[in-house]
Amino acid sequence: MMDRNLKLAVISVLMEKGLYTFDDAPFAKIGDLTKRMTKVLDYFDKLELSEEQLAAVDEINPDGGDLVYQSVFGGGEGNNIFRDNLKKLKIRSLEGIGACKNLKTLKLDDEFSRKNLKIAPLGELAELEVVDIDVAFTELEALLSCRKLKKASMGGGLTDEEQAVVDELLKRGVEVWVDSRRQPNPS
Repeated sequence: MMDRNLKLAVISVLMEKGLYTFDDAPFAKIGDLTKRMTKVLDYFDKLELSEEQLAAVDEINPDGGDLVYQSVFGGGEGNNIFRDNLKKLKIRSLEGIGACKNLKTLKLDDEFSRKNLKIAPLGELAELEVVDIDVAFTELEALLSCRKLKKASMGGGLTDEEQAVVDELLKRGVEVWVDSRRQPNPS
């Protein structure tokens, strides 16, 4: 089962690619933003995505201007209610991301994902090339399973075990950035 907020990011990619169209008509007359948000989120929770749709997702990079968030809130980007409620839609888990079998790029920042995000599910992504996670996370060793990985960017404060993973990635020729600094390749 995919985390609701990860699913929203996936739906947004499909919307932007023209592979899913949201019919706003049943929700357009709900004037109260909280009620609208609840009803639209319930609708998206029940939405079944096909294997073909999931396979079409090659990049996930959530942003407040994404179509799915505009659909949830009925527009309103930039106002306080929008920003406050957008915080409730942070990705809590990457479970189920393996269904996006052609995912090549994943970018997450603290606005769209929770701290201490477990990234082990990324190990299921055979096509993953770029990971840019700007929040605290765990299970960095999952990136060692991503054989096509070309670039990994992350925040700092690495443990010895995480540094060993970074060193292994560097040996494989992966470009690694920690705290916005490119890590030197081992000599």
